[in-house]
Amino acid sequence: MLEVRDIHSYYGLAHVLQGVSLAVPAKTVIALLGRNGMGKTTLIRSIMGLSPPVVRSGSVVFRGEELRGKAANEIARKGLGLVPQGRRLFPSLTAQEHLTMVRRAPSGDGAGRVCWDLPRIYELFPRLAERKNHRGGQLSGGERQMLAIARALMTNPDLLLMDEPSEGLAPLLVQRLREELTELKTSGLSILLVEQNVRLALAVADHVHIIERGRIVYQGRPAELQAERAIMQKYLGVGV
Repeated sequence: MLEVRDIHSYYGLAHVLQGVSLAVPAKTVIALLGRNGMGKTTLIRSIMGLSPPVVRSGSVVFRGEELRGKAANEIARKGLGLVPQGRRLFPSLTAQEHLTMVRRAPSGDGAGRVCWDLPRIYELFPRLAERKNHRGGQLSGGERQMLAIARALMTNPDLLLMDEPSEGLAPLLVQRLREELTELKTSGLSILLVEQNVRLALAVADHVHIIERGRIVYQGRPAELQAERAIMQKYLGVGV
């Protein structure tokens, strides 16, 4: 579905992504792991056409179409949804206004998948139904994260890009997030998950990549990575 081929991205003179390649097949969850500052968010921004960074070479192909050089809003209309790092909500809009303002019908390639509308969103996130008339600035951290995910789902994407969705969440909310991601996976949605929470990522991903200083240094299945304790320690700082 998505193929990133030999991407080189820069912030000014800083060469951040140095030939990154990965693929996200249909109905698959791909996790991208790595410490802070290794290029995870830069890759998400490069895929979505956000500036900075500047992508100087390489290719981003989605369902056979080159995305590199297209505007971010055009890329979103192709069927990519983004849950950005930091949520990026509007403090003055209600939760329901965040959802209705981005509503988009599924693409023709979405046959057989869940169609996301308000009733379906509120079924997945009952707390948002309770808080639908509260403004973004009045929501808790966990509620804001639910809303950021729900807002992306309301665009009925074919591929969901999630940048550090567990950031800042208490352990109980991380467990809830894990359940939500599992449900999204079961629905047939393709996901590129950028995470620092290794346990969360390994629990939901079909395949895992590790990025280190702008290069992919490992890829394999979650069980394979869990068996590579030296790699886990070297690149992720965890031993189990």
